[in-house]
Amino acid sequence: MAASGDNKTDAINGALRLAATLLAYTRPDSTMHLLAPAGATHIVHLP
Repeated sequence: MAASGDNKTDAINGALRLAATLLAYTRPDSTMHLLAPAGATHIVHLP
C-alpha cells in the first residue's frame, strides 16, 4: 500500500466497492459477459 499512499482501510474499501460493482453486473446464472476492445465477448463464470 505504501507505493499508492493508501492505507489498509482504503484498500479494503476499494475491494468492497469492486465486489459490489461486479455483483451488480452479474447475471442470474453467475456469469458476467465482457466485451473486449477488439469486439470479442468473454464470459466469466463467478463462484
